[in-house]
Amino acid sequence: MTTTNITNAITFQSPFKVDISTFDNEDSYSDITLIIPGLDKSLKLHRMFLGIASTTIDGVLLKKQVSKYISFDPAAQTLTWTYKRVETDTTYRNVLVKWLRFCYGEDQSFSINECSAALSLLSELQLKCEDEVKALLEKYMIDSVKENGKDAEVSGIAL
Repeated sequence: MTTTNITNAITFQSPFKVDISTFDNEDSYSDITLIIPGLDKSLKLHRMFLGIASTTIDGVLLKKQVSKYISFDPAAQTLTWTYKRVETDTTYRNVLVKWLRFCYGEDQSFSINECSAALSLLSELQLKCEDEVKALLEKYMIDSVKENGKDAEVSGIAL
């Protein structure tokens, strides 16, 4: 599931079906638009891939749950990331897009500076591989701090 190189990044192999060529590809019969404030353009995505990978998005799309992170307009077939951190935090926004690509089967690597956002978004999206990935991500963060000394920082947070 993962490979680790403490000095560089941690990489997670996506357990989801590989179909990254359809990610944000208008010619791939996308059926939903995702608006991420701060991103230059909206993303053309597929509810099937998102629903299979993310409990949060699946629940919002099926109207089974309300989320403080994302909203759905069924008339416009538009999801909007509503959690305000996305507007001002470039790392958070970039990591969100990485996790979305992960839902399409693309392996993803996170630098130590991205780990805090990756952990937060993993929980917010409730990815269906969350438990295993969370444990590995937390271990990587702890090991990185141990290797780099007690004064190491992860995404601006002194540990």
